[in-house]
Amino acid sequence: MEEWNSTNKLLEAKESLAKLLQEAQARAMDSLELNTMFRRKMDLLTQPFAEFLKNLDEYDKLDEEIKKHIVVVKTLPEYRMLLEKTANTATVEDTLAHENAHLNKAESLGVPVEGYAIIVSKNEKGFVYAPYAEYKMPTSWDQRRQIEANIQIANAPHEYGNRLSPTDEKRIEELKKLN
Repeated sequence: MEEWNSTNKLLEAKESLAKLLQEAQARAMDSLELNTMFRRKMDLLTQPFAEFLKNLDEYDKLDEEIKKHIVVVKTLPEYRMLLEKTANTATVEDTLAHENAHLNKAESLGVPVEGYAIIVSKNEKGFVYAPYAEYKMPTSWDQRRQIEANIQIANAPHEYGNRLSPTDEKRIEELKKLN
């Protein structure tokens, strides 16, 4: 009976993830357009706090729009199932370790963790899936502390013996210019 319940729960989880993925695919927008939205959001986040507050409405609108193109899960087993649907099977283990390193570091720094995520967009070849770690930097922290924490989180895979993605490297470089 217990084995049946476990199998049933696994099937339910897979069905739920498939539905979330289908919904994100139905809303998928062009990769370049979505990337521009992400860039603008990051630009807003790195402004002096007073400037950021002036642009808070724009930030909130961008954040809401971007969320429509993201599938977030809370656990590594769920993330594995999601990656198995969207990634090359040869990269699943590496991606799990990489994104888990980001979230482990965030958690160790006291940054609230939202979960493991993929961004769903599309280009002329089809759907594009970009894995990432979802966390929320505390707004009560001053900008310097936020930047330093973001640098540590972006560098976390390297600390764990994994490679940094080009996105991580670029993020670290940009954040160091602000520090």
